[in-house]
Amino acid sequence: MKKKLKQRLSMILSIVMLLTMAAVPVAAEELILDEDMEYEYESDYVGNSLLRASTSNATYSNASSVSGTVFEVSAGPSVMTFMVLDETEKTVQVGDGISPAVPAADTQRLYIPDSVSYNGETYEVVGIGDFAFNECRFLTGELEIPSGVMSIGNKAFSGCGELTGNLHIPLGVTSIGEYAFLNCHGFTGDLIIPDGVTKIERGTFSFCYNLDGTLTIPSSVTSIGWGAFSGSGKLTGNLTIPSSVTSIEPIAFQYCDGFTSLTLLSDLSRIENGTFYGCYGFTGNLILPSSVTSIGNTAFFGCSGFTGELVIPPDVTDIGLGAFEFCSGISGALVIPSGAISIGEHAFTGCYSLEEINVAADNEYYSSEDGILYNKNKSTLIQCPAAMQGELKISDSVTTIGECAFFYCTDLTGELIIPFGVTTIEDCAFEGCSGFTGSLVIPSSVTDIGFRAFVNCSGFSGELVVPTSVISIGGGAFQSCEGLDSAKFLGDRPEFLAGICYGGGWGRYYEQPDVFAWCKDGFTLYYPGRNTTWKNFVYEGDSIINICAYNDGFPEGGDGGSESAPAKNENIGKWIQDEHGWWYQYNNNSWPKNGWVQLEYNNKNDWYYFDENGYMKTGWVLWNGRQYYLNPVSDGTQGRMVTGWLFIDGNWCYFNEVSDGVLGAFVQDADNTPGSI
Repeated sequence: MKKKLKQRLSMILSIVMLLTMAAVPVAAEELILDEDMEYEYESDYVGNSLLRASTSNATYSNASSVSGTVFEVSAGPSVMTFMVLDETEKTVQVGDGISPAVPAADTQRLYIPDSVSYNGETYEVVGIGDFAFNECRFLTGELEIPSGVMSIGNKAFSGCGELTGNLHIPLGVTSIGEYAFLNCHGFTGDLIIPDGVTKIERGTFSFCYNLDGTLTIPSSVTSIGWGAFSGSGKLTGNLTIPSSVTSIEPIAFQYCDGFTSLTLLSDLSRIENGTFYGCYGFTGNLILPSSVTSIGNTAFFGCSGFTGELVIPPDVTDIGLGAFEFCSGISGALVIPSGAISIGEHAFTGCYSLEEINVAADNEYYSSEDGILYNKNKSTLIQCPAAMQGELKISDSVTTIGECAFFYCTDLTGELIIPFGVTTIEDCAFEGCSGFTGSLVIPSSVTDIGFRAFVNCSGFSGELVVPTSVISIGGGAFQSCEGLDSAKFLGDRPEFLAGICYGGGWGRYYEQPDVFAWCKDGFTLYYPGRNTTWKNFVYEGDSIINICAYNDGFPEGGDGGSESAPAKNENIGKWIQDEHGWWYQYNNNSWPKNGWVQLEYNNKNDWYYFDENGYMKTGWVLWNGRQYYLNPVSDGTQGRMVTGWLFIDGNWCYFNEVSDGVLGAFVQDADNTPGSI
């Protein structure tokens, strides 16, 4: 059974630099950006979903090597650090590029002057240095950046959450550093990127979640960095990516759910992992540029507002895991192009309006049949579109039913017929298929049943028979199958698996397997009483179900008889007669059928045989090549197994009296004619 491990990453980096702040020339050393930045992730099953980024100092690849005189002067209510950039031009930046320009605990309103005086000279402020106000979280008021500023450094205002009002970036700014405004959640209004900025760096405006106006990206921008706007969920209106943009890094617009439409004007070749993850505010058709050849993992996960048909560009070669998962408004027929060589698991799971998935006939890796997506030789059923209706026909060649293959295909009806030859039913394969009715038949070829494989399949009824071939069953596999009365296991005890299931977009942790969680009251698990693999079996889960051993062969007497009784109810029940005959009802509302059971009547324990409908048999019974006789006379012992000598139809017959595995079997008659023993 395929499993994925969910990772929660918290990688901590820090710069170890102690430089003296003094009015002497110093050189800022180049800082190198590690690939594993300092972020805390709550990952989806792909592991790329940023929830928040730490605002402590990190290291950077794009920090410039500069030198200049560092000095302190009064700037409004605070003492602020500046560093000379060009002595000839008399320009300075705020901060020394290493540590905050004001004390981190400063609670004053922030005031940045247009110019400062030092040693009788006036210097124009043209830059906000790296870390200039990093983690100065108590600074208040509106931020006014001087009009002469041309660059804003890495983490310049990161964590300044108490700054309020509109975020006005001067028109002359051409460079904004990584995480420059990370977690500046006090800003409101529109966000206008100045025309002249060529790159929006990673995390620059991440978690500015109270910016509630429109976003303007100028045509000068050529790239948008990793997580650049991630978590800024109140930005609204149309998100237009201009034609100048050639690359958008992963999770750039993750959880920007306030945008109402998306226009991709650029000639992007790849939509990266999680780029528009959770942007559920987008509406209208999703139109992908014809230049796109690759769509990353969870690229459009949860973009539920898109409607109409989705057209996959003709040159697309790979579609990532969960790429369009829960794009519930996408409808009609989807065509997989001829060049597609890789489609990730549940790429189209949760597309509840999708009616067909068809594959170009000349595709070498995938195929389709009746609107269902398969691998090329149809050994794996990958995805059934969720809006498919009516009775289901699965190709006879299938050996694996993929993860979430029929996830909430609620309009499928009738009996579910799983072809013989299927060996694996993966996680969440039939989750939510509530329209199926009748018996759930697991073919004897199946070896593995995944986590939540049939959860919420409430239309199945009767008894579930688990064949001897099954060796593992995942947590919650039959959870909330409210129509099932019982489950009968025919063979060795399977491994009931606990752990994490990622099907359907979110991880669900099963501390205990609880395979039959939330099934109907009185649900009973039957296991073969003489099979030693079930010895000391204890159901693991919070749900309360009945556990009963049944006799899977001819009666043995002694311990064998007691093992065939319901474990919880200690064989307590009552005899009932109806128009068809006598049957026995246990206190858990179940009944014995299709075998031998030792029951008490009139303070005496005797063996009785019940047919496939649960009715007590009388007279001669052939069982495993041996003949048995059940008292046909209504004398208070009707139906009990006969042992010893008995006069039957003019002959004395002898039935085995020894509990040696064939108790009650016919041995011989009075003329020493042998029985079938």
